[in-house]
Amino acid sequence: MPDKAPTHESDKSQEVEDQKLFAYWVSIKIPCGNASAFEYHGPWWVSGYDENDSQIICAAVMATDVGAAYETLRLAYDDQARPKAVIERFCAALEGAVFSDRFKRADWMLWPFPVVALQPRPREQSND
Repeated sequence: MPDKAPTHESDKSQEVEDQKLFAYWVSIKIPCGNASAFEYHGPWWVSGYDENDSQIICAAVMATDVGAAYETLRLAYDDQARPKAVIERFCAALEGAVFSDRFKRADWMLWPFPVVALQPRPREQSND
């Protein structure tokens, strides 16, 4: 798959800090036992499991290109559990609606997200 931004018929893009972000539909695998370390604030859903009980997720991501879309999901892991690379399944231009009868919107889902390219997940505030 090329690492350049696809042409979007509906032009689902936005300019943020001099970068053009495109909407992508991305799927990765989260290895068994690593799911609790993953927290992406954009729309994502578990769409199934593989033969090793790894979660297969689909997510809507705003990114500059395909590589940045995968990297956005890699950055959604906790620092200590963050893999060197995610297990890629596919990445395609997101055409049409993000939410549907199959992929319902939850209250915590932010879209478009991230609003800054390659934004790591927000850190919890400490009261210490």
